[in-house]
Amino acid sequence: MLEYLAFGISAVVVFEKRATVRRLAIASTGLLILASHSSTGLATMGVLVAFGWWIKRYGRRPVSRRAGYVLSSAVATCVLLVLGIISIPLLTEVVGKDATFSGRTKIWSASWWAIEREPWHGYGLGGLFNSSTPITEAIIERVGFKVPHAHNGVLQLVLELGVIGLVLFLIYLIPLMVRAWRLVGRGRPEGTWILMVVVGQLFISISEPTYLLGFFSAIALLYGATARPVPDHRLAVGALQGTEQGVYAQGPTAP
Repeated sequence: MLEYLAFGISAVVVFEKRATVRRLAIASTGLLILASHSSTGLATMGVLVAFGWWIKRYGRRPVSRRAGYVLSSAVATCVLLVLGIISIPLLTEVVGKDATFSGRTKIWSASWWAIEREPWHGYGLGGLFNSSTPITEAIIERVGFKVPHAHNGVLQLVLELGVIGLVLFLIYLIPLMVRAWRLVGRGRPEGTWILMVVVGQLFISISEPTYLLGFFSAIALLYGATARPVPDHRLAVGALQGTEQGVYAQGPTAP
């Protein structure tokens, strides 16, 4: 559910111009996530709203000041990450979690152990967790309880498709992000929406496997949003040329 909510809230933040409707949509999404008791969901919504605010400010700045804005933002983000890592024990206590993030660190460790044994091509789609294979049993034994997946997008991707699959995925994803960034520079809202979706999925992937099958299809759809619209005058010229070619193909009209 959270992955689809990330798509929806990103679209609302970017495309909805009515402030009241935008606030209501964000509030209702927040209530839905609260009802699901998902700390990851609440954090993801906060990250998406913050990133949407940041990238809109970026697009409004003069081109000459954008590099400085990105650099200062990167420094501030690094400082916040360091403070966040230092504060992990306190933060986990506040949200009712333990230092292992409900056993996720154990799952990550066991997943990495499995990756080291088949690093290049992985174990194949569906080759882990959903079937009683020796490697799945070994992971469960190391974790101490049954797990449905690696609880991390990158780890799950490498487990199933290997390092080769990860490289191919990045070859698939990075050009989309480059196109989206260029759209942001030209003031196109589609670019902001695409980057918010990618950032949202990246944040969710810290604790959930978001990078297989469904997101592959989503990336293909997002590529469509980066396509250049054909100007009206070119469509008119193309239609006119097509008509003329049709007349010439038919030859002279009989009297």
